[in-house]
Amino acid sequence: MKHLRAWAISTYSLRQLELSPKHFDLVVIDQASQCSIPAVLPLLFRAKHALIIGDPMQLGHTPGITP
Repeated sequence: MKHLRAWAISTYSLRQLELSPKHFDLVVIDQASQCSIPAVLPLLFRAKHALIIGDPMQLGHTPGITP
């Protein structure tokens, strides 16, 4: 990770990375209204700083899809 300047990952693929505080200088969460709080907490734990972008007019978080 020392050679990469930026990462783009989903909250689900985050499980593959080391769980250490302040691992990233900046975590950007886009479309935050569509993220669940439990999915975002591991990102925030790894962040020195966070930029959270959302729009109150966006659709909310969808926890699952019904048949």
